[in-house]
Amino acid sequence: MIPFLMMAIRGEPVSLLIFWVLSYFTFGFYTIYRIILFSDIARGKGLISLCGFGLLIGRIGDAAGEALCLAMSGHFVIFVGLTAILYMAAVLLFFRVYLYIYQPEVKPPRSEQEIFNRFSARHDLSAREREVLRFLLEEKTNKEIAEELSISEGTVKYHIHNLLQKTSCRNRLGLLSAFTAEQDT
Repeated sequence: MIPFLMMAIRGEPVSLLIFWVLSYFTFGFYTIYRIILFSDIARGKGLISLCGFGLLIGRIGDAAGEALCLAMSGHFVIFVGLTAILYMAAVLLFFRVYLYIYQPEVKPPRSEQEIFNRFSARHDLSAREREVLRFLLEEKTNKEIAEELSISEGTVKYHIHNLLQKTSCRNRLGLLSAFTAEQDT
């Protein structure tokens, strides 16, 4: 409120007073944003006791800005231009910080082989169970799997039974769903 009172005392024009009021509300928004931002940073780093620095740094910046504005009050055009430049710099800075802190990390997509190896290792599958799993993922029948691996259908059923037990799945569809879920993690 002090800048408004100073302008009223100095007899500033109404348009400048409106500009100051709008900038004051903008400063209020950024003050709240700084508090939240520093709280999130401090909580993430385990330094919650440092949250007050967000407000302190912001208030020092606000005071410096107010001092600059008062010093330039006689140069209205320069004052408005400088304010616009500093405002855009602040918006860009806050946007960059926001993206850095809150943007989820983009993980590169894993290859089908990586997913298969991870799933197999997590469930401790044997080499033969991995072969059978590959054919199951291709939706081959027991007969087709038996022919591909040169084993009996009974042996294929045995390996499928072991796969289902190791993965805690009730049937082939559940196994396919479990593998698909592995792709999403």
